[in-house]
Amino acid sequence: MFWTFNQQASAIDGLLSKDDCTLAELLDEDDVLQECKGNNAKLIEFLVDPRIMEELIALVTTERDPDANPKTKYKHPSAACNLLASDVQAITEKLITEESLLAKLWSFVETDQRLDALLASYFSKVVAVLLKQKPAEMLNFLRTRADPVALLLRHIDTSAIMDLVVILTSCCDNALVRADVTAWLNSQHL
Repeated sequence: MFWTFNQQASAIDGLLSKDDCTLAELLDEDDVLQECKGNNAKLIEFLVDPRIMEELIALVTTERDPDANPKTKYKHPSAACNLLASDVQAITEKLITEESLLAKLWSFVETDQRLDALLASYFSKVVAVLLKQKPAEMLNFLRTRADPVALLLRHIDTSAIMDLVVILTSCCDNALVRADVTAWLNSQHL
């Protein structure tokens, strides 16, 4: 016996079929994360475009106008964070292999200003996923930055950054990488 299923195209596929599809339109869709985790090839191809990745990072690291509408202020940054931290291999690989993207993400903590707690939680979530999935690569990136531990400690009063420091100290299961991380943190006087 053969079964036939009426498989309908998702709203995401409909948006992606348009020539002028925007990231904002995709982030408005409630099932964008589910489609991404379901390995929707067209969606992932769209998301790993360097311009789109930069937009996603900007959404999780840039403060919004206090008078902005709730979609712009809350929904889009939250969806962007969830996409960047989704454990989808193509997104993780793009973030970890494009130093300019990592640098843009990391620039969030390169300030003397007090961090926005919500944005700090988005930043920490994305960096924590990268540390868990690609600890050696993240450690190599952090070694290229000027005083990365000091930057994190400058913002230790933000709970999400404090959590990130804890994750940094215990970020991997591989004993060799963990020893490398511990030695580097020791050299950074943590």
